[in-house]
Amino acid sequence: MLTQATEPLPTFLEFIIYGHMIDNVVLIVTGTLHERDVQELLEKCYHLGMFDSIATLAVAQNMRELYRLVLVDGFFFSCPTHPWLHTSPSA
Repeated sequence: MLTQATEPLPTFLEFIIYGHMIDNVVLIVTGTLHERDVQELLEKCYHLGMFDSIATLAVAQNMRELYRLVLVDGFFFSCPTHPWLHTSPSA
């Protein structure tokens, strides 16, 4: 449907999809931080927000890796770094 629609419908549909993609990323990130099963998290993701590399988010072991996968390697690679990412876990 998206490929056959004429503007402005495809743009509107993409905005809807982006919202679901963000929701799915948040679900994977919070689930990973709480040590939930990756397969269970993927099953809970909304189908409109699925994308090819969503499962790679679940391989992160700590906040720094999640930051790198989502923000640096993702769409937001130009965001500034945060001071809390450079502190040691014991600090």
